[in-house]
Amino acid sequence: MMNGRFVFVAVLLEILGCAEFDDVGELDQSLTVTSLTSNKVVFSTNTKTLIGPGVTQTFSLNAGEAVYLYGVGTTSSNRPENMLDALELNCDGQYIKTTRNHVGTAATAQAARVLFVAPTTASYSCTLFGSVFPRTGGDGTDYHTYLAGAGNTQLTRSIVVRPCDSDWSPCRWGTESDVVETFPETTDGIYVGPHSPNGISEYVLHGPRFNPPAAVPSLDVYAQVEVTACYAGTASCPSIRQGGASNVGTTVELRLMVQQMASTTSSTVCHTTYYPAAGPLQFTASHDEHHKKAHLAATDVPFWPGCGRSFIVKTLATWIADADAKVEYGHHGTSGFSSTFVYGNP
Repeated sequence: MMNGRFVFVAVLLEILGCAEFDDVGELDQSLTVTSLTSNKVVFSTNTKTLIGPGVTQTFSLNAGEAVYLYGVGTTSSNRPENMLDALELNCDGQYIKTTRNHVGTAATAQAARVLFVAPTTASYSCTLFGSVFPRTGGDGTDYHTYLAGAGNTQLTRSIVVRPCDSDWSPCRWGTESDVVETFPETTDGIYVGPHSPNGISEYVLHGPRFNPPAAVPSLDVYAQVEVTACYAGTASCPSIRQGGASNVGTTVELRLMVQQMASTTSSTVCHTTYYPAAGPLQFTASHDEHHKKAHLAATDVPFWPGCGRSFIVKTLATWIADADAKVEYGHHGTSGFSSTFVYGNP
């Protein structure tokens, strides 16, 4: 298998829930959907575990071709205490993780999307893994159960999409825009809040400039931002970045910005599209959840008249209340927790 460049597309919903995974057909009409065939128990040993039959798909692509993948993992817990769920969508060694504490015993879902672009003509494989971190005082015998069946734990793959510089039509063009690691403060994330050297506001996802090809008439831009509450005593944040009591979460405001530049070489912003348009999204990761993903989308972004076909995408995070917040890292084309993805409409 050859490693491919891939990007994860965030769902349009702010908060994921079991009943909200009904939009898998929004990108393409032809989909291959495979579901977990029987419930899978994953013990709380923090060991990455293949979830099971039905959530691995193998496919062949020519160089430059792409497929969309959409993974959902729904778990129940045998214990009411909080235990961390980690869902990993892995494409030949490159991956994105989605994490959140499982609060209570009821079914809870997490999801991620990916555009996998083949670097060479080869066979590729993408699969879902799960892991559960032990609860305080646990001995590894506690467990979460991945629930089988359509809509619970499944992997969806689109038709093959050809590159826009080819002779095929329609086409989709995509670029990743999630280079958190360009900031020198830390390698594990970006902090906002009273105890952060960034202060209470910072661009947590700030991608490189990109120039859509002429075949692209408009853009869809998605961001997923994994927020961690840095309350007092947590092992997830350095002590100098912690703020608030030990029993609080964190609240931030998030806003996606799509900046169209005056030209392909200019540093002047000609026009900015915001999401949400009316103002920032207020987003809370509670103490019990500890980690939680926010999902932002700006769809059908037009090319503004008089501006160049050159863009920069940013996501601004502003601390509002309670504990300081950390946005978990996202590395360009390899691995991480937070990402932004841009694709061109056909």
